[in-house]
Amino acid sequence: MKSSEEIADDEIAHRFSTLPEDILLEILSHLSLKESAASSVLSKTWTTLWTELPNLDLDDRNLEGYEFRHLIRKVVMTRETHPVHRLRLSWIQEEIPTWDVVGWVSCLVGKETKQIDVCVETTFQRRYHLPNCLFFDGNENLVENLVSLKLKGFMVLDTTYYLFAFPSLKVLELINILYTEGDSLSKILSSCTVIEDLKLQIGVQTLKSLRVTFSTSTLKRFQCRLLSGGPTCEFKIDTPALEFCIFRAN
Repeated sequence: MKSSEEIADDEIAHRFSTLPEDILLEILSHLSLKESAASSVLSKTWTTLWTELPNLDLDDRNLEGYEFRHLIRKVVMTRETHPVHRLRLSWIQEEIPTWDVVGWVSCLVGKETKQIDVCVETTFQRRYHLPNCLFFDGNENLVENLVSLKLKGFMVLDTTYYLFAFPSLKVLELINILYTEGDSLSKILSSCTVIEDLKLQIGVQTLKSLRVTFSTSTLKRFQCRLLSGGPTCEFKIDTPALEFCIFRAN
């Protein structure tokens, strides 16, 4: 026989389960991924509800390595018709296979995605290749509505075979990204037609030199840091609306 406390808990869980789904999702959005996943034991209504959150913050600092990958795979596998509006993916505690990362991002990013923030704690030798969904293949552009893109870590941004089109992007942050061509950054920036905030940090590269040439009438904030050991960089920019600028070279 259940105690009075257990009965009271069941009644509370039942009351929550009768709330509209949008309210339940709002409640879960204020919890960590681990806490949201734990809600699945409350009732049948909650079983997969946590996987449908529009804003995903996936950070391995809050989870053990295996559990982190297990939860993300569960989110990916059960997510079919619920778009992700904001995606933050960060891992610093262990090495995750490239194909896992590519698969996760490819499944979660769609035309309704507004913000992408990926942080990878890895080494130059163990660099990652960014998934194709961030590129424009000439037919479908999944990132046409993206407003903010932040990439941090040794990830390869290949401009050799892919095109870029970010017609809605206003915030771009590229920290320690690896480029495949001397004018990779110029190609990327020329595709950001409404950019307002740009932050770059350029460190070790496979290239000996980088040329950054772009013109924009919308850029308001520009921050750039060149790390020692990096390539020779040449900048030629035209930004008449610029209000704030920091340029550092170590």
